[in-house]
Amino acid sequence: MIKIGNINLGEFPLLLAPMEDVSDPPFRYVCKQKGADLMYTEFISSEGLIRDAAKSIKKLDIFEYERPIGVQLYGGNIEAMKEATAYANKIAQEENDMALEGVKKSGKTTVYAPTKEEKLAFKKAMATVHVKMADRVGKDLLQSIYKETGFDPTKL
Repeated sequence: MIKIGNINLGEFPLLLAPMEDVSDPPFRYVCKQKGADLMYTEFISSEGLIRDAAKSIKKLDIFEYERPIGVQLYGGNIEAMKEATAYANKIAQEENDMALEGVKKSGKTTVYAPTKEEKLAFKKAMATVHVKMADRVGKDLLQSIYKETGFDPTKL
């Protein structure tokens, strides 16, 4: 089984790569109908997104049938990338919250929320992964992420 986070993609998932001016909602609809397990939006300009450019905002139009879906941002300015990522994450969080409420209201399943102790155990387990991956992703990148998120693995 191949998983990304808590998303199970099956044994041999079919992924649709992001393509500018190609992987728009109608194209993604056809790909989903033909068996795509995971798709991506077109490339979205971070500068356009943070400036509310209609073209960039429109590329964030995501429909329920498309899920799971990845959003691909690009840009040359790190501050714009940070802002665009926060913007896209905010939209995703709002949509996830609405979907979770719908699941809870349906009464068809139970939503499990890990305890504080379970979350801490997970963070401790992931800290060792960070050490192993530091050479691959870069120690500077990890330190930057720690700084931005306030995560300090030495205090676990």
